[in-house]
This record gives sequence, C-alpha cells and structure tokens, in this order.
Amino acid sequence: RSSAPRRVLWSALSLAVLCVASSYGSLLLGVAVMGLGVGAFHPHGAQVASPIGGRWRTTSLSIYIVMGTAGLALAPLLGTRVLVPAGLGSTPLLLIPGAIAVVLLIRASRPIDKMISNYHRHHTEAPAEPVRWLPVGALGLLITIRSWVESGVISFLPLLYAARGEAPEVA
Repeated sequence: RSSAPRRVLWSALSLAVLCVASSYGSLLLGVAVMGLGVGAFHPHGAQVASPIGGRWRTTSLSIYIVMGTAGLALAPLLGTRVLVPAGLGSTPLLLIPGAIAVVLLIRASRPIDKMISNYHRHHTEAPAEPVRWLPVGALGLLITIRSWVESGVISFLPLLYAARGEAPEVA
C-alpha cells in the first residue's frame, strides 16, 4: 500500500512536465509514461476499496468507480481553467491536486491498512479457482485499446487541429 502515493506522484509529475514536450511524439511519450502511473494505481485502489467497505463491499467499490469516473470527466474542465489563461507553461500547477492526493493517501494509509487487516481476520476466502489467463488477458487488452483510443481522441484531436493552424474555436 505504501507504493500507492508513489504511483499517484509519478502520474502528477509526468503531467506537470508535459509542457517541455518539444514535439507531438514527445508529448505522446510523456502521456504514455503518465499512463503507467495511472495504470499502476487504479487496480490497487480497486483492490483496497472493496475490503474497506466492510459489509458494503460492492457499494464501496462502486463509489470508488463513480468518483474515478467523475475525476476523469472533470479533469479536462479543471485543467483548461489553468492551462488556457496561463498557457502550457503552467502545467506544473497541475501538481497541486496530485500533491493533495498524495498527502491524503499517505495520511489514510495506516487506517486503511488496519481496516484491511481486520477484514481479512474476520473473512475467510473460498479456495480460488485457477485464473483463466486467455480470456482475462483478451478482456484487459480490449479495455486498454478502447481507453487508448478514447483518451487519445478526446485529448489530442484539438492539439492536432491547432498544429494544423485551425482557429481555436475549431480546435
């Protein structure tokens, strides 16, 4: 659990340094590196969200998913409030929400560890069936590709239009 703050910090730092990207290729590489931190954190967060919900495990996991989706939806709106008036050089300001999240994760890690320990002490797991890796891998690959396409189109299509000299209203 102690790696969760590092993963979030990795993502925030990666986002903050995107302003130094000198080309579209380096921008894509930076976004990919940022995605590694995001991708490393979310499965761990989902794994923790379920047991800390106690007898409301599914509700806890649902709240985690809804809040993550809300964050995904609000991030472009909040990001543009920073980036449009101040320019791309202001991306380091986006470290502020990342730093807040890291501090909250660090402060919450001990109580969360205690809740998870209590959960595992009182709940015995049924013997696990072997993982069928082919269907799991295929599903994971499909979700990954869908996310890449969706995020790429949403995030970078305006940059492509701007690079082609389109008016800001079009981009």
